[in-house]
Amino acid sequence: MIRTERRISSELSELLATRPAVALIGPRQVGKTTLALSIADHRPSIYLDLESDADRAKLAEPELYLSQHSDKLFTLRALGGIPKLNATMIIIAPSTISKIVMSIT
Repeated sequence: MIRTERRISSELSELLATRPAVALIGPRQVGKTTLALSIADHRPSIYLDLESDADRAKLAEPELYLSQHSDKLFTLRALGGIPKLNATMIIIAPSTISKIVMSIT
């Protein structure tokens, strides 16, 4: 099991190096958040739970918030919207944040 977790973590890190964002989709309690946070532990990052009013408020002015943290890896926890899956983790690479900010403004 640990080898599988390391392999998945390694593959996810490789994807983040070559892709602007990665989505982890799966049923509840399979380890999406744990995996995403383990990747984020190794670099400057921000975690936002989009079910949290406080975290959603941070994105009330997305261009301001994102531009202030454009050097960080963003991990977004978004729930609902997909029947039977209930949860999605989206990890956005720092190189993409500045592009998102430019497209918003």
